[in-house]
Amino acid sequence: MDFKKAFFYHIKYIENNIGISQDSTFMKSIIFISNHAPVSVNQIMNYARSYPIGVFQQDYIKWIQWYEEDKCTNIQFKNKYVIPEVYKEAYGSDYLYLSNLNTK
Repeated sequence: MDFKKAFFYHIKYIENNIGISQDSTFMKSIIFISNHAPVSVNQIMNYARSYPIGVFQQDYIKWIQWYEEDKCTNIQFKNKYVIPEVYKEAYGSDYLYLSNLNTK
């Protein structure tokens, strides 16, 4: 899979599930995106550890702009992804490895 397909897969997964279920797959998509483009992870630091829809809508615009500016033609998948502070407790680690990251 190339980077573009993985990047937009994760954006679509977040978009489709933000109001339904912010489960471990949702968190993995946030982790993937946050290692490449800006994500307002400080806004997730709420009691419910949820990603507010309004914040997602603002971040979505930034993600598309980031992709369009760089065209992301030479980006390679990382072997490990830094986990944002808000999700570290859920994973018990500072990193999520590519083998554990859904990159359909």
